[in-house]
Amino acid sequence: MRHLTRQEYRDAVDQLNMYRGDWHLEGMALQRPVLRSSAGPEVGARLEKHISTAVLQKLYQNVPLELCSELRPVTCLFVQLQFADKISTVELSSSLSNSSSMISEIISPHKGEINKSLLFDKGCTFLCVFGFPGEKLACESTHALECAMQILCMASTELGKLQQVSVGVSSGTVFCGLTGHPERFEHTGRAPLS
Repeated sequence: MRHLTRQEYRDAVDQLNMYRGDWHLEGMALQRPVLRSSAGPEVGARLEKHISTAVLQKLYQNVPLELCSELRPVTCLFVQLQFADKISTVELSSSLSNSSSMISEIISPHKGEINKSLLFDKGCTFLCVFGFPGEKLACESTHALECAMQILCMASTELGKLQQVSVGVSSGTVFCGLTGHPERFEHTGRAPLS
């Protein structure tokens, strides 16, 4: 919104406030502000690009949500990026966008997906998963290791304001499925609780 004129900024804020309201948790005295968006096919199409292909396939097949979770073997690729201390917010935003695009381009041909991106004071970590339902390939650990080497090389040479790149690969059985409140489900892959 920094690049908008003053009037465009006001119009955007007014439009945002039009959908603002309070969300009440039934049976409890909890209330919190929530942003309501209009429903429609164009909104759904815009949001689909942020949903895992494994989840989209199950939604298209009308699989009941309670059947969308399972324990399955996957390979996880962790990418940690540490940026320079004196990086501006605009530079950080640009670097994170470039990093995400670069990682996606490398792992997508091997059926890998960025499952999480975590930004904190020490840098940014991307959790990439190979082997989600419908996306299983033979030798996925090999694919993940090849991707790790490509990401390490490309991040080291092409991303500016970067101090350090760390990459790790791990394989094992994890919980893959929907977690969280039914109003805000999140699809994730993580180690099961023992």
